[in-house]
Amino acid sequence: MNGPGNRMMQFWTPQNEAEFNAFMAFDPGVRQWRNAFTRRYGEAPQIEGGDFDYRQAYIAGNRPRPVPGDSVPHWDSRGKAGDHPTAWKEQFMQRFGVDPDTVTNEQVTPEMQQFIRGVLPR
Repeated sequence: MNGPGNRMMQFWTPQNEAEFNAFMAFDPGVRQWRNAFTRRYGEAPQIEGGDFDYRQAYIAGNRPRPVPGDSVPHWDSRGKAGDHPTAWKEQFMQRFGVDPDTVTNEQVTPEMQQFIRGVLPR
């Protein structure tokens, strides 16, 4: 079972699982995300397995949120596996204190550019 990481899994209880399942089924923000995801990709998001741990995200307080210019709300990086294509964004936010999706060209610093060159595939 996909779960909130090996370390957190020891704290994951049947009560946590029931609350998580209710949240994923009935939370309005999750419904909006799931419906928008399904419209865009033609299938429902993969909750079990994959490169994002929704249980870990849930327990960390991560929730899908609207992103300007994108019809599909996004979860933040808490829950992304290290090989997730956008896992680098959490490191960026921790280092620079800003979401890379919201940085304008005028705000980009040489340090941000160097960081990006180091994490994005060429």
